[in-house]
Amino acid sequence: MMSKFDFVTSEDFRAVLEADYDEMRRCIEAKAWKAVHVLSGSIIESILVDYLVGEKHIDKDTAVKISLFKIIELAREKEIISEKFFHLTIVIKEYRNLIHPGRSIRNSDT
Repeated sequence: MMSKFDFVTSEDFRAVLEADYDEMRRCIEAKAWKAVHVLSGSIIESILVDYLVGEKHIDKDTAVKISLFKIIELAREKEIISEKFFHLTIVIKEYRNLIHPGRSIRNSDT
């Protein structure tokens, strides 16, 4: 059986993607929206990191240490993603930050 993510060059990233995607699908069915946003951010990050590393825009050791926002910015700078996609990923990044309870309380986020 082919992976949904057979285009991903790193076996490590592919395994994470497959697990996150399967979990995200279950969260969608359960209407667990906070978890869906967190997992979708992880999926975006894994795909972008794999591409950036594969195209030698960044090395893997650095890529796994920097933030999602830095990954998104680098992808935009290298014209890997469009300006529109950049703004959509920023929204996902902000929702992903809801995982931090202190931030949610400070910002009155629901």
